Amino acid sequence: MNTIKLEVLSLDKNGRLPTRNLETDAGWDLSASEDKVIFPGKIEFVPTGIAVVCPKGYYYEITGRSGLNLKKITSIHGIIDATYCGQLFVGLRNESDNCYEIKIGDRIGQIIVHQVIPTYVQGVGEVSEEYRGRGEAGWGSSGK
Repeated sequence: MNTIKLEVLSLDKNGRLPTRNLETDAGWDLSASEDKVIFPGKIEFVPTGIAVVCPKGYYYEITGRSGLNLKKITSIHGIIDATYCGQLFVGLRNESDNCYEIKIGDRIGQIIVHQVIPTYVQGVGEVSEEYRGRGEAGWGSSGK
């Protein structure tokens, strides 16, 4: 297995390195660098106090944590390209009926690293035979 390095720059005194409990965990937990209150039905972008960069050929996504999802605090999914080197923010939506408090150091999201698959776009006059298996069948066409 190929190991890659994520470089993490602390941008303020509350910025913490991403963590994970087990080597086999897919995601690296991100922590809040400031206190926030998320009101019911609202979205807040919570700063992490860090910048994370990955090597060319990789990107990472910011996604939620299952423990927050159980509390009806959901993450705004984001794709971060290797060339982005600004502060990370985690967008959180409060889908509950109560205010939710985020404290400095709370785990608020996670990053999952992916490899970029080289692709290209080609305009065509007709879709190739090898891609026609499904045809135009859309939503729900494959059954339950």
